[in-house]
Amino acid sequence: MSAIAPGWYDDGHGALRWWDGQQWTEHVQPHPQGMPDPWQRPRTTPAPETSSQSPEATGDTAASDGVPVAQDAPSGIFVAATAPQRSRTWIIWVIVGVAMLVAVVLAAVLIPLAILGFGRVSAPAAVEPTNDDERGAVEAVYQFDEAWQTADCDLFLGVTTERLREIVQIKDCATFAGQSEAFTEWYSDYEIV
Repeated sequence: MSAIAPGWYDDGHGALRWWDGQQWTEHVQPHPQGMPDPWQRPRTTPAPETSSQSPEATGDTAASDGVPVAQDAPSGIFVAATAPQRSRTWIIWVIVGVAMLVAVVLAAVLIPLAILGFGRVSAPAAVEPTNDDERGAVEAVYQFDEAWQTADCDLFLGVTTERLREIVQIKDCATFAGQSEAFTEWYSDYEIV
């Protein structure tokens, strides 16, 4: 139990706050004398004795102007009537953490898929040639490939022009045979589509 009786006390900020004997309440009213010096104890005057008051009434319970006043009121110290608000920055940290987790999961899934080629384009379906020129071009490609795989110099000379042989620097059958062997060693497993 508190030694200070319930009543209106200076809150140190120019107002009166109600002390219920245990704690400060949220009830506040303006100070009747204006803004007193917060470091000075409020001065109370005892209420005049009247015949309607009982002899037990003291300055602690006596009313003056409808406001009870205590003899030894604490002043200069303000006790918060409400608990301080807790910081809500944890919400921001939770949102940032969830966003980071989603980013890591997406990276863990999408990077390997991108490396392995999830958008890999399959080979186009074979298209049959529609005229003699297209059939001749397709046949030339197959003969060119067969010449490289079998090192057939006569077939190579038959399907290529002299200008192409100058560009790839194959002017005679000996050069072609050497490059054809190297080609078949390096590129043994391929398919013409």
